[in-house]
Amino acid sequence: DDVSCNVRAQYEENPYPRWVKTRIPTKVKSISEICAELNLYLHSKSIENVTGSGNFKYNRNLPVANVFYAMGSPVAGQDIDAFITAEPIPQSSTNNNMGIGTYNTSSDDYTYIQSGASSSGSFSPGKGYLVRVNATGDVSFTGSIPTVEDFDAGLTYTNNRYNLLSNPYPAHLKSGSDGFLGSNSSRVDGTVWTSNATASEYDTNLLADGIIIAPAQGFYVRAKSSGSGNFTFKNSFLRAENIDNFTKNINI
Repeated sequence: DDVSCNVRAQYEENPYPRWVKTRIPTKVKSISEICAELNLYLHSKSIENVTGSGNFKYNRNLPVANVFYAMGSPVAGQDIDAFITAEPIPQSSTNNNMGIGTYNTSSDDYTYIQSGASSSGSFSPGKGYLVRVNATGDVSFTGSIPTVEDFDAGLTYTNNRYNLLSNPYPAHLKSGSDGFLGSNSSRVDGTVWTSNATASEYDTNLLADGIIIAPAQGFYVRAKSSGSGNFTFKNSFLRAENIDNFTKNINI
């Protein structure tokens, strides 16, 4: 039950992969090759030992245009300028701001990528960004092997202490007392704020709500004035989910 795919009807026609009880294909191929050939989707709460070569691509559907999404990249190495070129990222009608920005805790405002920029760097897994598109559909993050191990993201403990983070994994992530809020309770308050694009607002989610964070979804947390250290994401917080809750959170 750790592996699901949308090729059930074609399974018997395909000589591999044959998933045995150990969940190892009897004919070895890289994960990227299998996914490309079979359109395979992995949903697991314990994703480990991902190997392969070449690029990994994650597609995220954005069903509402001309609103800002809180997002992040679940793969490393996606160039921001290349992302702007490839996707329908608009420029502001009043200045050179493009529809990608980062949050500044110290000044409680945003810094936007400028039109024509050529050295903006890459998306940092675990860091949140504001992303705006002027057309609905999929956007793609392409990069190296996805993060599957425990992962640390930096927190700012000064000024208003709000921090924009994102799910660094290509899998759903558990918050709540038995998820990343509980694990980081000495560092952040027990609240997660997520963008709800369908309602053009932010949802406030408490510790007891125990929401799940979708792949590529960004969220705000507030650091405690007495806290210190990095915000820790753990592989054990991953959840196997069939429901895409990216634009509106679902309690579990």
